Amino acid sequence: MVMQSNLRHLDVVRCVMEAGSVTEAAKLLRVSQPAVSKTLGQVEDRLGLRLFTRDRGRLIATAEARALLPEIEKAFLAVDGVQRLAAELRDGRTGMVTIAAAPSLANNLLPAVIAKFRLTRPGATVIVQAIPNTEVVDLVADRRVDLGYVLIPTRDSATVATDLCAADLVCVLPKTHALAAPKSVRLRDLNDVPLIAFARRLPLGAVIASAFERARVKPQIAVEVTQSATAFALVKAGAGIAIMDSFALLEGLPQNLVARPIQPAVRVVARQLSPRHRPQSLLADAFAKDVAAIIAGHVAGGVLSEAE
Repeated sequence: MVMQSNLRHLDVVRCVMEAGSVTEAAKLLRVSQPAVSKTLGQVEDRLGLRLFTRDRGRLIATAEARALLPEIEKAFLAVDGVQRLAAELRDGRTGMVTIAAAPSLANNLLPAVIAKFRLTRPGATVIVQAIPNTEVVDLVADRRVDLGYVLIPTRDSATVATDLCAADLVCVLPKTHALAAPKSVRLRDLNDVPLIAFARRLPLGAVIASAFERARVKPQIAVEVTQSATAFALVKAGAGIAIMDSFALLEGLPQNLVARPIQPAVRVVARQLSPRHRPQSLLADAFAKDVAAIIAGHVAGGVLSEAE
């Protein structure tokens, strides 16, 4: 109320300076002349300055009033700026959203989301960190990022997890490889084949290892990796064939490589994490909606499936 009152008083001073009379200022402000005169007196008393002198029926701004006018204008510009920024924040057109994501999602799912998000919000900034699952969970739990995107993470009481979609494990291999001919690859077919796999300490690596254990197959791990981009490069170089999640296929396969689903099928779930004890910003909510929209398109196209 104090701020509003001060702004009203300053507006009266500004209008009187522009109009040159109480009568004209009252018309501009749509108030009575006595109200304008009273306000001027209150402002002069509060500031301890004489702001106007009378000259043949007109009010002439003193040197002190003219010195104050630039600061009065700045005050109104600042208020306009606050109102404009509030409107942009309310509409999700500006601000910053911070994201942490497992590399497979950061490199393959999120680029299309960010492009869609920025198309309608050119004033917004997106900060993305591509880091291992466990670190994503920690950042979200500590409220150092707005949203996290992970594959099959450990549940954490400080985060809220939402299942987004699922993707099957696939085998990526050269088109000329003998196992490229069938429409799918059985785990037992990989018994003596040099494999490029995710490190077992990673959640995805643990899923792959568990799948081989259930199939009673002991894989021949030639190379362990932490990112699908590295696995693609190794397969292309002839270092072996790779087992990875099909999220890595969203941006397409490198030339001369093919992907075949693993049998029996092994599903990997993508989840969205948010801090449990922090209200989500409007901008973060808008980003999450764009993630859902992009995923819906992939599900409709059969590339991904719904999380069950």
